[in-house]
Amino acid sequence: MDLVAQTWCETLFVQHTDTRKQQYITEFLRTAFLLLPSPNDNNQNRDYNFETYSSVLVSSLLQGVSVRLNASTYEIRKDGMVIGEILSKQLGKELHFDELNETDRVIAHDDDVRNIISGDLINFGPNDDLGEEILSTSSRRTPAVLPDTLDPDEEYVSDDSSDDDGDSDDYIISAESNGSSPHDIIKKRNGGKAFDSEEDGDSSLCYSDDDNVLLPYNLEDDEEDLREIPRPLYLRDCLDLLRASNEEDNAYSSHQTALQEVAKLVRSKPLDLPDLAASLAKELLFMEDKFNMAKFAELRQSGLVALAVEEPMPVSAVFIGDLFENIDLGTRLDCLATLQQAAYELSGSKALDENRDVRKKHFQSEMISNAPKISGSRRLVQGNEEEPPKDIVTCGTDHVERAITSIESRTRRWGKGRQKSTPSLTVSNRFGPIAPLQFYSLLGEFVKCKDDSCLWSGANGARLLASCLITLATFVECSGVYSGADVLAKHLFELAWSFRGIEASEVRSAVLVALASCVPFLHSTFLVNVLNGQSFDGFPEFLSKSVTEDPDQNCRRLASAIAKNLGTLISSLEFGTESNNF
Repeated sequence: MDLVAQTWCETLFVQHTDTRKQQYITEFLRTAFLLLPSPNDNNQNRDYNFETYSSVLVSSLLQGVSVRLNASTYEIRKDGMVIGEILSKQLGKELHFDELNETDRVIAHDDDVRNIISGDLINFGPNDDLGEEILSTSSRRTPAVLPDTLDPDEEYVSDDSSDDDGDSDDYIISAESNGSSPHDIIKKRNGGKAFDSEEDGDSSLCYSDDDNVLLPYNLEDDEEDLREIPRPLYLRDCLDLLRASNEEDNAYSSHQTALQEVAKLVRSKPLDLPDLAASLAKELLFMEDKFNMAKFAELRQSGLVALAVEEPMPVSAVFIGDLFENIDLGTRLDCLATLQQAAYELSGSKALDENRDVRKKHFQSEMISNAPKISGSRRLVQGNEEEPPKDIVTCGTDHVERAITSIESRTRRWGKGRQKSTPSLTVSNRFGPIAPLQFYSLLGEFVKCKDDSCLWSGANGARLLASCLITLATFVECSGVYSGADVLAKHLFELAWSFRGIEASEVRSAVLVALASCVPFLHSTFLVNVLNGQSFDGFPEFLSKSVTEDPDQNCRRLASAIAKNLGTLISSLEFGTESNNF
């Protein structure tokens, strides 16, 4: 009885167990009370005290009554009131609930019912193993449902129809004498399931006597309530934080919070992003680091790139429109760098390069782990070998490597054939359709300002010119196989060729990067005319001079890659002509 009472009093059992099954447990409890001595029975032991006899049982029943009285369902409250009245009578007190109907009054109040306890009043269904299991372990048989008028000699017939297997639900859940709980008996009967609600696939709503079903609270505190400025949840809030005046008390916290959250908010693609993208881009572009903030340039650049990727057309219009206005050189270079990174990400090249790096590191780790152990001298002190610094990268080095890689990857070597490889990652080029729009927008603004001596003079002018050429080369390279890429390459080739005579090494390197980016997209007929001198007079001599006499190493490497690619093209054309003549 203690085990059943502990189950009956739990809140989880009351909330998530079928009402009818709870009534079974209640029937068992109030019938079990009939077996206990009554306080008014003079024939019983005078030293018997129910409260001291089972303090755990009293505590469990009081808790169960309290939980059920707070329920909104009358049937559940009725079970609590019934057990409450019986319990109060056993404790020698009187308790009466006005809400409880007289017809629902517990029948255990009548002492005459004790005379029928020993009778066989339980009628289980045929082949009901649970009934045999309960009856075999009980010294007395208890009635299932005792109506107000009960004839002991009348055969009990259940009102519920039995199912095909002959199982019947008209039984009383009882605890076995060996300590088995009603939950274990029901679980055994249902084939390993505790209650019918497990059939729905949600075992978290089923009652279990195991504490594992109780999910623990998350005790980790992100300390959001301690932040001076809460995180913005909308782009409009983020824009207001960016526009906070420097004279405000929380200006530093407002700017820092906005910079930390702007990229994340933009990447989530909110509904108001098309309306606020241009305004956010202007605020970030002209924002100054007035507070010497940590990672200011990195956070600002990540926000600009996120805007240029998610809303490329309005944001690129802002950058290109302000590029040649009265702004400082650093802001101009930020505009061009953002356009390059956005095109690189939209084309899918960034995802492919990251996947390639991961596969390369994985392959190197496997080679190291599978390499045979070599006996002999070992280096006990690590780090003696001098390695070139990885954080110091000269301007334009990345573009030089990408241009050379692009040429080598697109060159067909006759006799060797293409190596078959299964790509592990497939991406879509989202920059191809918008490449002509951004290319000619930037080219048009560049042509309008080409005669401005203040803009292009000196070292700053050379650096800006080199950045413009590299940005246009990036647009051509990232356009991919979309129609019109050859036209973009031809126009960029003509533009870059016009700046071949500038002495600044940075511009010469940018010119060769642009030419190298155009070669894979140009038709073979156009390239043959260039090599034969029919167009772009002096191109072979310029290329040969750059390979041998240019003082800059990057320029020599680029010129050598272009010459190698063009030589391979000429050889393939001659081989094809000889094959046709033969």
